[in-house]
Amino acid sequence: MAKKIKKKPKKIYKIFSLLLILISIILIASLIYFNTLPMLYLGALVVFIIIIDLFLVLLMLKSRKKKLGAFLSFIVIIIMSVLSFFVLRTAGLLDGLNLNYKTYNYSVVVLKDGAYDKIEDIENKNLGFYETDGKESDESLKKLAKKVDTENSSYEDINTLASDLLKGEVDAILIENSYLEILDENDDSVTTTPEDSTTTTESTTTNETQDSPEVETTTNSIENFSEKTKVIYKFSIIVKTSDISKDLDVTKKPFNVYISGIDTYGEISSVSRSDVNMVATVNPKTKQILLTSIPRDYYVPLHGKSGYNDKLTHAGLYGVDMSIQTIEDLLDIEINYYVKVNFTSVIDIVDAIGGVEVYSDYSFTSIDGYSYTEGYNEVNGEEALSFARERKAFAAGDRQRVKDQQALLEAIFRKCTSTSIITKYNSLLDSVDGSFVTNMPSDRLKALIRMQIAKKYKWTITANSLDGTDSSNYTYSYSSQRLYVMEMIEESVDYASELINSVIEGEKLDPSYDGNASDVHKVTGSSSSSSSSSSSSSNSTSTTNNEGLKVSIGRSTVTMTEGDTFIYYGYTATYNGKDVSNSSKVTFSVNGNTYNRYQDLISYITNLSAGEYNIVYRISYSGEVKTLNQSVIINANTSSTEPDIPDEDIEEQTPPDTGSTPDSPPASDTAQENDQITNNYNQTQ
Repeated sequence: MAKKIKKKPKKIYKIFSLLLILISIILIASLIYFNTLPMLYLGALVVFIIIIDLFLVLLMLKSRKKKLGAFLSFIVIIIMSVLSFFVLRTAGLLDGLNLNYKTYNYSVVVLKDGAYDKIEDIENKNLGFYETDGKESDESLKKLAKKVDTENSSYEDINTLASDLLKGEVDAILIENSYLEILDENDDSVTTTPEDSTTTTESTTTNETQDSPEVETTTNSIENFSEKTKVIYKFSIIVKTSDISKDLDVTKKPFNVYISGIDTYGEISSVSRSDVNMVATVNPKTKQILLTSIPRDYYVPLHGKSGYNDKLTHAGLYGVDMSIQTIEDLLDIEINYYVKVNFTSVIDIVDAIGGVEVYSDYSFTSIDGYSYTEGYNEVNGEEALSFARERKAFAAGDRQRVKDQQALLEAIFRKCTSTSIITKYNSLLDSVDGSFVTNMPSDRLKALIRMQIAKKYKWTITANSLDGTDSSNYTYSYSSQRLYVMEMIEESVDYASELINSVIEGEKLDPSYDGNASDVHKVTGSSSSSSSSSSSSSNSTSTTNNEGLKVSIGRSTVTMTEGDTFIYYGYTATYNGKDVSNSSKVTFSVNGNTYNRYQDLISYITNLSAGEYNIVYRISYSGEVKTLNQSVIINANTSSTEPDIPDEDIEEQTPPDTGSTPDSPPASDTAQENDQITNNYNQTQ
């Protein structure tokens, strides 16, 4: 009996030894499959695991401290099991980021006070539907036909489709939810302002848009559409997509990634307007990242579409491939991959990594009631989202919003590449799962991770954004009514393209963020978000001395007579409140010609014939670039003889008595403008 009792524990130690070896094999295989550890690290880890296994097995089977060996083996088995789980989960998550389909979400809409309350009520009734260029229209009708038979009429304009429903020309309409949101967005205004962050929780009433330029539009024939209608049926269809990536070795060659923030809280695969449009240019050799943001309302030609231009945000209605191709046409670049995220991603990811420290150019209060301080702010998910969505607190509107979006992306990147992320790994995985998709192959993603682990690179992040002029126009997606759009400034587009190409070619840029926050502010919540507009307006006004490069022009419009000498009124440039007019650089562009000296500009404009011309001032200082537009109206000289010039006009064309050279800029008609010209004299010399 005594011998049998002694053999029993030996069997247990053998089982522990086998389990230890088995879980070790699983962990090593998982690490090899995951393929994110550099070979040196992987080899060292495998050797370490083997040594631990040999030590514990010998301790259990050959030594007198078998119980200690079994206890330590149990602890190691638990640790290795957990590590194997996370490694396999992460590998599966990376493999699952590539989707080969997109989701269209459809609604059947009827009159609110009509006789139809459920989908069966429209049996054999007239159904209008918006016909698109893709196959989603046919697929949606086929799926609806399985539920109910209808008499179908196609429409090529959503405004007409909605109007016919309100007039009773059709009994119901079938419309994709993204287009339904466009109808809801524009159904209650006669004037259109720049669209908001566009979630249904954000008001677009007139009293909240005083900071946005109003643009005249045509009268809307579908006023209060959402209030007059109701949805009686919803369904989704899935359409397969083709691979549009331009794959390359991302650890050795520079590449462009399109970052799309979609305007929805639903499935990440859902087709939706793209509220955030950003191109990240990455050069792994120079460790340079350039973030180029394009305003959502930028008025651009959609790729392969004829007719009206459209807002860039509307390109997302046709899929991420349309957005990519449109931006490629705009900037004359090649986009290799895309990353697509939705609003819920921002909240989840920021919360998962324990918040981030984001830089704000201004002190302001958002429409959600959060108060931010100029400088670095510690934000959680909700505060980060509100920060990235806000535009009404700024005179620059959407132009400032895209800068804040870049700052938030930089803050998230900085946090995710820090060593502190290890403690947040599990929650980060939870937040990322289902929050974003990309067409970058998983082996390329793993290669980037492996490179960062091995080299621990410090990346330089530089931000740039395109600028435009406020306007209104018809759009390809909504051709029956003028909407607010931002007309592109060609010089701004050209500069963005040049900057992207310079990074591709290996140029190192100055960083836009130092990432070294010595004084981090806490975000505070306002007791009433309704007061945020007024408080934020005053806050932004009080911090105009710390807002980077700011420029203004002497006169935005100059009127002259054909044959007269063009009067140059100069500009003022400040950087963080300091006058840098004399040390800034400027170029002037007009009619496709570019000049570095204002004297050459004066000579060119003076010799132009009657007409209206636009001069673009491109002013740069400390890595920042701003553009100004000046309109020159030259009236025809109808007099057959040389016109009499009033004495005051003669004085305007006389150089100021400042002891300057004969090349000094001409004086203006007021002392203030005269001083401004004098201050700007040397800036182009």
